[in-house]
Amino acid sequence: MVKRVTSFDVAKLAGVSQPTVSRALRNMPGTSPHTRQKVRWAAEQLTYIPSDSARSLSTTRSRRIAVVSEELTNPYYPELVEPLRRHLADHDLRTVVITDSEHHDPAHLRSPP
Repeated sequence: MVKRVTSFDVAKLAGVSQPTVSRALRNMPGTSPHTRQKVRWAAEQLTYIPSDSARSLSTTRSRRIAVVSEELTNPYYPELVEPLRRHLADHDLRTVVITDSEHHDPAHLRSPP
C-alpha cells in the first residue's frame, strides 16, 4: 500500500513547519511570497492532495451539506439535487445524500446539544 503524502511531508521538503504549509496553501496571512512558492513547489513535487478529513478536524467544519430525503425513487429527485450539488461545489462544498424512510420527524437528525 502506498503511503499518502501529508502536509508534514511537504513541510519537510520545503524546509518549513506544517502550520506554515497549511497557511501557505490557503493563502493566509503570515507567509511570504517566497515561502508560498517553496511550499507550492514541494506540494507539486510530492503530488500532495489536501485531506478533507484532516481539514475538517482542524477547522471543525466539514464543508458538507446533507440532503435528506425519505426516498430516492422519485424520478424528479435527481433534477432537484444535481443543480444544488453543482452550486454547492462551486462554493467548495460537498453534498451528502441521505435517505431515511424509517423516521418521519426531522428533529432526530439534529446534532445533540
